[in-house]
Amino acid sequence: MFIYRILFLIVAIVDFVIALEIFRKKVKHSKKVGYAMCFAMSTTLFYLFAISSEDYFWSSVFSSLYFISIDYTLVFLLRFVLEFTKFQRKLDKNHPLYYIDFILAGIDSFILILNPFKEIALSYYPVKVLGVTVYKYTTFALYRCHLLFCYILLALILSILVRKCMVTPVFYIGKYLYIAASIGLVVLLNIFYLIGERYFVLDISVLFYSISAFLIYVSVFYYSTRKLLNSTRGLLMENIGWAIAFFDFEDALIDCNQKMVELFPEFGKEKEKIDFHAFAEKQHLPTLANGDRVFEWKHFYDGEEHIFNCEYTCLKARYEEHIGKMLIMRDITYTKDSVTGLDLSPGLYRYMENHKEELVYPIQLLVVNVNSLGVINSALGHEKGNHVMMNTVEGMRKAVGDAAYLARMDDGSVIAVLNGKEKEEGLKVARRIQDTIKEYQILGFSYEIEYGLSEIPDAQTDVQYVVNEAIESMKNKKLLSESSNRSALIHSLTQTLLESDYETEEHVMRTKKAATALGLQMGLSDKEIGKLALLSVLHDIGKIGVPQQILLKPGRLEGEEWKIMKTHAEKGYRIAKASADLEPVAELILHHHERWDGNGYPDRLKGEAIPLLSRIITVVDSYDVMVHGRPYRKAISEEDAKKELRRCSGSQFDPKVVKAYLELLERR
Repeated sequence: MFIYRILFLIVAIVDFVIALEIFRKKVKHSKKVGYAMCFAMSTTLFYLFAISSEDYFWSSVFSSLYFISIDYTLVFLLRFVLEFTKFQRKLDKNHPLYYIDFILAGIDSFILILNPFKEIALSYYPVKVLGVTVYKYTTFALYRCHLLFCYILLALILSILVRKCMVTPVFYIGKYLYIAASIGLVVLLNIFYLIGERYFVLDISVLFYSISAFLIYVSVFYYSTRKLLNSTRGLLMENIGWAIAFFDFEDALIDCNQKMVELFPEFGKEKEKIDFHAFAEKQHLPTLANGDRVFEWKHFYDGEEHIFNCEYTCLKARYEEHIGKMLIMRDITYTKDSVTGLDLSPGLYRYMENHKEELVYPIQLLVVNVNSLGVINSALGHEKGNHVMMNTVEGMRKAVGDAAYLARMDDGSVIAVLNGKEKEEGLKVARRIQDTIKEYQILGFSYEIEYGLSEIPDAQTDVQYVVNEAIESMKNKKLLSESSNRSALIHSLTQTLLESDYETEEHVMRTKKAATALGLQMGLSDKEIGKLALLSVLHDIGKIGVPQQILLKPGRLEGEEWKIMKTHAEKGYRIAKASADLEPVAELILHHHERWDGNGYPDRLKGEAIPLLSRIITVVDSYDVMVHGRPYRKAISEEDAKKELRRCSGSQFDPKVVKAYLELLERR
């Protein structure tokens, strides 16, 4: 019995320490978590007092207080879950049902407080446990009402958490799933105890109220988005379908995927001994210095000769520091796409090389990609997916004409060479294709495409660079498209940000719309406008790594708090760098708080040393915050906001960007 008492006491002390830590943080959700933790602690303590007291009356009093503590632990837990999952928005605080849990808990508390004086809910009888008298109880109807109330609260909490898990991407459900699992365990243990009460001396489910509260504390304050992002890297390497190897700055092999091991078995058997230059010489690869290079290479593999498109990239950290090398090998032996009959990507480059005399500049390269084609293949079968691709090619043919050259790229996109077309004409063609594709249907459902556009201005321009620009532009748009399965990462990150900061979805959408309109007015390329749209959504993503007591502080930030707040630019940079999809905007996120006069952060860049897109988003975001306000800052009129832009032009903001934006606002 002594060991049980020590165990319960330790748990209560741990609860107390964690509750103090929660209240100290002073962040969103913290009060309700703190109150739930305090009542979990009192639940443990009162149960300890009840089993320790050999006096009938005091054992009855402590038991009643123990049951009351369970009520309020669950009430505050429900209130926390409503806020944490954003379910509370659906229930008006002025609605009578909003307070029904507190009212019922109050009634239950009154009955239980009265019970030691007049046993209307339960009575007690003594039993000997390890030589000590403890009191077990016989239940009446009112106590069973108490149990019903508790189980209704638990059922509500679990149903809300399960619902949230069902609409949250799988890599991000951990913070909800852990809480649901721990609460489910409490329910099972309690039911198990009640069913077999005569065989058990103590109710150990009491301890799990504290464990649930602790898991909530961990899920709220220590949930790591970056960790989840990193967990996808291995999956990407093994499922991408290319042979990939990484070498360090001293040319030693760091890592490679299974595809590379299949091509070169020594990469698996003698990984520690592989040296890049020795490997390149042995395999007759071209001379590779510290610059990027793309080349074709032949290799006898799997009983026949294969042709590989190889991409050698020098890996660099910030400030252009060389940190290693990456080698990617794509098998391009079969140069015709079996579904569409189009040339594969090597055919595009051969076409551009063999038709130099016929090309008329400028040339627009238009890349088209079907949104969620993988989902269509999985749900409806590859036959339907192939039908979608054929329809897409047919739609492109209608828009670009039979004379235009089409090819299918490695990622499944279709690229069109628009000979002798200006950018505006290319955009019109892209929109015609989008409109045409909407008319096609699969099993009664329409599907959508996304496009990217890039220009070859003259014969000296590197075609592959322009192709990559168009593909990157298309991918950036897919990240923001609701009909694309690539958008899940962006959706998850922005939801995490919206849950942790004052940012609203309306602010994000307004900023995106205004930034892309300004980009068009300033004559940016399709790729740059796509990056700008992505930046407008993600520029503040680093705030998910800033403590909420700082993010949500209503007043002015103090010195140390301001230092921590300023780290969000670098944290956002690191989050973006962790994902190949987001890497193109990493530097832009890093510098979106630089000032034109050089007094910004983190690197105090000045003037045009600041990336243009970072300068644009600074102006657009600042204007939107001024005219719509924040809970801690009143909104001002549009005219006053324009005056503020003019006042800060040349100090905080780029004068050219301010001028262009003011012109755009006047036209609107």
